[in-house]
Amino acid sequence: MRKLALLLGLAAAAIAGGAQAIPIANGDLVVVIQKGGTELYVNLGDAAVTGGSIDLTAAIAGIAAFGGDLTGAKVVALAVDEPGRLTPDFGFGQLPQENIVFSSLGDPAALLTDLAIEGAMNIVDTAASSAAWFWQIRQVAANTISTAMAFSYQASLGLGTDAVANNLPFSIAGVIAAPPTPTRLPNSLTLVSSDCAAWPPVSPAAASCASEEA
Repeated sequence: MRKLALLLGLAAAAIAGGAQAIPIANGDLVVVIQKGGTELYVNLGDAAVTGGSIDLTAAIAGIAAFGGDLTGAKVVALAVDEPGRLTPDFGFGQLPQENIVFSSLGDPAALLTDLAIEGAMNIVDTAASSAAWFWQIRQVAANTISTAMAFSYQASLGLGTDAVANNLPFSIAGVIAAPPTPTRLPNSLTLVSSDCAAWPPVSPAAASCASEEA
C-alpha cells in the first residue's frame, strides 16, 4: 500500500460541460462530484500524474442543483490501473493481481485486504465489457446524471456508505467546505493506491498491499 503524493485536482485546463460519452482508459482517474441529487463525472486522466488543479466553472454553470459552486458537494475519485493485470506465481503460472486507486481522508492501508481490493476493483472496472461501473458510465451520453439513475455512483457504489459497494471497510468520500474559490476543487482528498506493481512499496510496512492470489 502506498499513499500517492497526489491531491485531487490534476488538470490545469477548464472542463467544459455538455453531453458526451465518457471515455475511460486504464489508469484514468474518474472524479464524481455529487450535490443536490445530481452527479458530475470528470475524467482527470492518468491517476499517476501529480500536480495542478481543475477549474469546474464552465462544467457546473448549467447545473441547477449545484447552485453555482461546489460548497457542500460530496467528492470521490476512483481509478483502476490495469483490470486485467497478471502476476507470476511460481508453480501456478500467472494469477490475477487486482488493483484500485481511490480517494481517502486518511491512510487506510492497514485496513485493506486482498479480498477487499479484489471486490472493489471488480465492481469498478474489468478487462472485458461487464456490469462493472466504469463500463456502465462509458455508455452514458452526458457527464451529469441524477443520483436516482440505476447506473449512478450513488446507486452502484455509494449505497449510503461510500465504501465502493461495501467492499471496503471505510468511506472514500469527502465533502467540500466553502473554499476561497468555490468552483475549484480544493486539495482536500489524497489518493491511495493498492497497486504494488505500479507503485512499489517503499517500506516493509507498506507491503501489506501484496498482490491478490486467487
